[in-house]
Amino acid sequence: NILSVFYKEIKEHVNKFRFIFITGITKYSNVSIFSAFNNLQDLSFDSEYGSIVGYTQKELEYYFKDYIQRATDKLKEKTDSYTYELMLQKLKEHYDGYCFDEDASTHVYNPWSILNFLAKSHRGFIPYWLESGGAFSSLILKYLQIHIKDHNVKEKITKFLDLNHVIDITQDELEPAPVSIESSNFDLYPILYQAGYLTIKDAFLSQNFELVIPNAEVAQAYAKLIYNLVLKDKDKEHEATSIVKALYKHDYEPFKIQFNQFLHAFISYASIINFKESMFVDMCQLFLYTLGIIAHKEFITSSGRIDLVFEIENTLYVCEFKLAVDDKQVDTMFNDACTQIKNKEYYAIAFNKDVIALAIVVLNTKLNKANKKAKSRAQMMRIEEVEIG
Repeated sequence: NILSVFYKEIKEHVNKFRFIFITGITKYSNVSIFSAFNNLQDLSFDSEYGSIVGYTQKELEYYFKDYIQRATDKLKEKTDSYTYELMLQKLKEHYDGYCFDEDASTHVYNPWSILNFLAKSHRGFIPYWLESGGAFSSLILKYLQIHIKDHNVKEKITKFLDLNHVIDITQDELEPAPVSIESSNFDLYPILYQAGYLTIKDAFLSQNFELVIPNAEVAQAYAKLIYNLVLKDKDKEHEATSIVKALYKHDYEPFKIQFNQFLHAFISYASIINFKESMFVDMCQLFLYTLGIIAHKEFITSSGRIDLVFEIENTLYVCEFKLAVDDKQVDTMFNDACTQIKNKEYYAIAFNKDVIALAIVVLNTKLNKANKKAKSRAQMMRIEEVEIG
């Protein structure tokens, strides 16, 4: 009703306007509200306007070159590793990746985040979209509160425990006919796309897309959204800070305790029997994002792939995960992890940072089919530094 009145007012005074551009979150189509204003053009997927709401790579480097150099100099005061090229790479990692056109031809940066970063570069790569509150729109919060117990919604949320997960979807599915938000026919993926959590990675055939989480800033927002939703606690900032401080002081117990709570919150609705080593790595990466730590999975080196890599200040952590199915296996798996780190020299990936190698053993008794009476446990049993000399 509100929109219908709005469009009616526009049409009655159309001679007063030269151009009207309307943006929003939820997409409405094929409904009676447009009968009041019938010369509206939908630009949502039009490749001609793919860059209208963000900065392209070319625009960023052309218009903001001096600001980017100043940001590089600012951060170089904290660590000598920063160069102009590294700054561009970090900006892309944190704030780029949005794509809205049906040809997947244009990617843009979040302008709000770029402008805030360049104005306050001494703060580092802050998730400004998350800080602005835009990540937690009333639409997405209300939807998840209503549907979190729905099996299909839980399953789709679980898939994005892997922050690099890709889904296939059609344009029609991204533009569902408007129904009540309480309706079971109101799908999760269009909500995540319209709210900014997912974006188009690639287009194929006719109006078929691949959707992904666009960048590190959004990954942090998604992790916090799910973390707060599942653990029913909206005030975790102080706790997150204390966990990060503990990690920096080589105290891994607070991380282990809180990760277990996070893990078991998901296990309550996702069968632990399907959780393999890689899935625990996914959840650990997601949990690190809730702490504001950017973590990279399957980090490629000349001698192999490191399960997980993350950085705090000027210290780089390299992690090797192993999975044990009973208590007796924990020590064996821990020794295997230590041996792998040493033999493959994972600790040699950085020359200008302190490197800490962590061996992490997860115990999942549910995988021990021989012991059917074993109480299900899935938790971080050992997190220890590996002596790398």
